[in-house]
Amino acid sequence: MLLHSATGGSYEPASVSIIPKLVHEDLIQKANATIQSASHVVRLVTVTICGVMIAFAGVGYTMLVIIPLYLLSALLVFLISYQTDVIIDKAKKGLSYGKRLIRGFSLVRSHHILFPLAIFCVCSNFASAPWEALSVIYLTEDLHSGPVVYSFIKVTTALGAFLMGFVLTKIKVNRYGLLFIGAGIVDGIAFFITGMNALLPLVFISAFALGAAISAVNVPEHTMIQLSVKAEDQPQVYAIINMISYLMIPLGALLGGYMATIFGSGYVIAAGGIIEAVSGICLLLFTKIGKVERADLTIERDKPAVNAT
Repeated sequence: MLLHSATGGSYEPASVSIIPKLVHEDLIQKANATIQSASHVVRLVTVTICGVMIAFAGVGYTMLVIIPLYLLSALLVFLISYQTDVIIDKAKKGLSYGKRLIRGFSLVRSHHILFPLAIFCVCSNFASAPWEALSVIYLTEDLHSGPVVYSFIKVTTALGAFLMGFVLTKIKVNRYGLLFIGAGIVDGIAFFITGMNALLPLVFISAFALGAAISAVNVPEHTMIQLSVKAEDQPQVYAIINMISYLMIPLGALLGGYMATIFGSGYVIAAGGIIEAVSGICLLLFTKIGKVERADLTIERDKPAVNAT
């Protein structure tokens, strides 16, 4: 699982930086939304197929299917060809990877758009950790449901993410920051409703809203990075934001697990939702991320680079 996570973790930083080289700047949002929507369609299909394969072939043989699929995806990546006109500054040329990461951190810290984005990613991952860690226990103990209901909730979440991704391929967003934070607030409200109301229909509605919020968060996040950061800095910037925010998941899960023994899983999940919603509202009130328009992203990108070597 460690190797699987390590290899899979390299996909998103690479994809974020390669998409602007494959499509025109005006089509970046559509490309991100298409990938987001398609990935959730595949997830819906694979959940169904894997369930059947596990029943007939067993877990071990089912996991072996991953190997040829990874090899096939690697071969397909090799077939991607593109031309780049990126000119790397002399100050950046020859930098070690460690110095590039330091540069990425400095860029995020000084970036008027990505810094509040990174703060919200930290709050969002910390707030969602209780749901990821306690959802099975919550469904079993509070809702008295089994693995079938849990599978349907996962399918409902994926369906919401697919539909929102599909919608974002059809419309052109101008205020990505407002969409990003607004979706996070909806995400927090969904967690709050799920945790406070042990009613299965409400949980399914919240799961659908949660899925829609996932796409509505991921698409503008990727697009804002691609439009507001120079091409050679995009992988490091995305990696820094993800690294910092993902550190909150185990911390949130550990704290959530401890608090659940005192207050119960539902209340802890609801508390996570409050944290996410309140942090989003605070960022809208006290930062300019909600007012950022598409043109502001390219203006930020074309500013003189910081010296973070």
